[in-house]
Parts: sequence; C-alpha cells; structure tokens
Amino acid sequence: MELSFLPPSGHIKELQLLDQIEQIQTDYQSEFGHRPINVSTWDPSTDVIQANLLATMPEPKGAGRNYIFSYTLGDSADLRRALGYSHSRWRSLVSHSGSASIAMTCNWLRASGAKKILILGPRYFTVPHCLEAMGIKFDTQHFVRDNNGYRAPGKSGVSDYDGVWITNPIYGTGVYIDPEELIQLHEAWTQKDKFFVVDECLASPSQYVGPSLVPNAKTTILAAPHKSVCVNAYKFAVSIVEQSQLEHFEHWSDVWLGCLPQSSHQAIDHFLNNGFESYRVQFESAIHEQTSEFIALTNAIPLAVLDQNALGYFRSVYFPKLSTELGLESSFLREATFSTGTSFIPGIRNDLDPSTGLSFRVNLAAFNKEARGAYVRLCRWLSAKC
Repeated sequence: MELSFLPPSGHIKELQLLDQIEQIQTDYQSEFGHRPINVSTWDPSTDVIQANLLATMPEPKGAGRNYIFSYTLGDSADLRRALGYSHSRWRSLVSHSGSASIAMTCNWLRASGAKKILILGPRYFTVPHCLEAMGIKFDTQHFVRDNNGYRAPGKSGVSDYDGVWITNPIYGTGVYIDPEELIQLHEAWTQKDKFFVVDECLASPSQYVGPSLVPNAKTTILAAPHKSVCVNAYKFAVSIVEQSQLEHFEHWSDVWLGCLPQSSHQAIDHFLNNGFESYRVQFESAIHEQTSEFIALTNAIPLAVLDQNALGYFRSVYFPKLSTELGLESSFLREATFSTGTSFIPGIRNDLDPSTGLSFRVNLAAFNKEARGAYVRLCRWLSAKC
C-alpha cells in the first residue's frame, strides 16, 4: 500500500497522521491528567544527552555579528575527509539540516532534467513531497524484509526511471543496507547514466557507504552525523557531490537555505575537533542498557519480532499478524493509546514494506523506566490483538 500524498486540501498525509496522534494524546491527557508516553519520539530523554553534549560542544564564534552562508563556507576538504570522503573528485556543501539538503537535491534533480524517480522505501517523509513540488514524478518500491533483514527489490526497472533515491539505514529500523548491495545498485544505475541519491543522514559515520561509491556527475549523497547520536538542536547536513556539480548547489543554496544558524557552525566545529567522537562514545554507552532491555523485553512478548542486525538508537518492532494498514486507522491508534497509556508512530508513515505487518519505531535514547513500562503494555496489548 502506498500513501496518497496530497489530498484535495493540499495537506500532507504523513503530517495529518501525526496531527491525529497528537489529538489522541491531548484527549488522553484531558481524561487522565497526564500525557501518554510516545515510544517513537524524535527527542532523547534529558538524562541521556544534555550534560554530556554541552560539555563537548564548542563555544559559538562571532555570535550575533555575521551571516554564515553555505556558499561562503564553501567546500571543506577537512570536513569531507572527516566524513570519509577522500576521493579527489568529491565536493561538499553544508546545510542546516537533512531536510534542507533533501530540498536542495530535489531542485538539483529538476534542474538536471530528471522527470521520474524511483524511491526505494522507506524514506524520510519529505522526499516524495519535494519531488512532487519540483514537478518530478515518482514510484515507490520497498526494501523487502525477510528473516535475514532487508533486501533491495530487483534491478529490472532501471530503464523506466531517470534515477533512484535510497535511504540508508532502512528508515526507522537501524538496519543498514549491505555495502556491497548498495555499491552494486550504484553501478547498475550509473552505468545506465541515471541519477543516484543516497540519504545517509541517520547513518553513523562509521557505517557510511557513500565514501565507497565512485564519484560521477549524477550521484549525490546526504549526511548529517549528529542525527546518528539523536542530537537535533546542534546539527548540520552535507551534500556530497562530484566537483562539476558544486557550483549549482552553491548558487541555489542562498535560495533554499538562506543563512546557516550559529548552531550549525558550532556543530561543524564539534565534528571536526573531536567533540563529536567524545560525545558519540558517551552516547553509545548511555543507550547500551536501554538496548539490552529493549531486546529482552521484546523477546518476552508473544508474536513481536525484531531485526536481529539493527544498530543505533532507532529500532523497529513488528507484529506480522496485524495488518500494516491499522497504523493508518485513527480508531485503532486511539484504542491502543487509551488502553495502554502509550502512543507510537507506525512504520507505514515512512513507506515501510507493507508485508511486514503493523510496525513502529522505538527511540532507545528515550527508553527510560517509564517508557519501558509503556512499551511492554503496548506490546502485550498488540500481541493480544493478533
């Protein structure tokens, strides 16, 4: 099943779903005096992040004085090398977020003549809307989940599209695409002179596949290292492009990005000056217990399934015997929340493989004692529905 993206009102289906979940949470609070726990939240709990992050974050430079533009910062060889991009033909342009880099990339596809793109789902929710706004048609195929993880659909459709959009890791799951498989996909598409976009904004820098791809004028890779450690207030994103494409990205950056916030400048310094690595070690240590608890609790739930090879703080849990489409039914989401005191964001929102059944992500950076209890109540309730 694919979402219908723009209803007659022009609103975005994925955001309407979040509005429904928010309304359910508000109604729950009105009845019980406190909000339900959302186990799929984007943000970490304060005990996981605040003190450790701020201790490693550099002081702002030139605060309140000067504009900071992507095109004046320009390509940074130091930043590219720190991200793992050592090939002499790669270039980079910084933005303030992965969403901004997605918009820049869709504009580049439009200006470069792309008419129809294949999205390999799941993906971040903005991708199809940005493509559609740029007048680019798209189809969606899904990475298929089986007992061995996720595998890409066949390559037979290459000739039907101008390019492909891939998100690594599989969005919301922490499961990384096999590097050799991604390299082979890149070769298959670029040999046919097609566009190839890899969104690695949620990937840990140690897991990037982008640096292993051979640069060419139709390949763009997106990265946002702070997203891999659940940092949202201080972050930057980078578009990695072949040297001949940098001028286009620089020219359009002022249109799509404006000036960069001071927090992005701090995040770049944080990444280049070992603060990021220091925080990453602390972050991974902080979520180690949560990860172990999550796995143990889920394994004790009948009919709940996990990805065995997932990494990072976003993990998904699956109930294959429940219909995927339940994640779009407001009445079902309301019943789940009012019965368990727990809310969640279903995987179907990001075009997760429909054959997986009902699924949702869990943020292990916010998996404290209260969230664990809420998670168990929800999973037991869902298991009883199977």
